[in-house]
Amino acid sequence: MKRHFNEEERMDFLFGEADLQLESDIRKAMEEDQELRDELHAMRRVLAALGEWGEGVRRESPDSDVVNFTEAAAFLKISEEDLAQGLGQIPHQKIGSKLRFSRQALAEWMSRQKPAEPSQRKTGNVIDFDEFLNSQVI
Repeated sequence: MKRHFNEEERMDFLFGEADLQLESDIRKAMEEDQELRDELHAMRRVLAALGEWGEGVRRESPDSDVVNFTEAAAFLKISEEDLAQGLGQIPHQKIGSKLRFSRQALAEWMSRQKPAEPSQRKTGNVIDFDEFLNSQVI
C-alpha cells in the first residue's frame, strides 16, 4: 500500500529536518513511486528558484542563508520570546508550518533599526550609567 506524506513531512524532508524514520520512509517510497519522486524534485526546484534553499545545500550548512526560528534568535542575539513578539516587524517566510529566516534579510533589517533609548534598554539589576550619574549627590 502506497503511503501518503503530508506537506509538513515533505517540507521536513526537503529541509533536512525529518527524523530518521520519516527520512527512511520517504527515501524508500521515492524508489518505488515516480510521482512522489517527481513531486519532491519539483518542490526542491521551486524552493531553489525562490532563493529559500539551494540545490544540494541543506539548511544546516554553515554557509546557508536560511535559518530556523532558534537560529534566527541566536543570530539576532535575542531570546526566542522576543523574536516571537517581534514577528510582525522581523522579515521571515512561513513554509508549511515552519518559519524560515534569511540571515541577509535579518542583517539588513537590523541595520535599519534605531538603537534603543537608555530608558528602553533592559538592564536587569545593573544600574543605567546615566541614572547612576544623576543619582550621585555631591
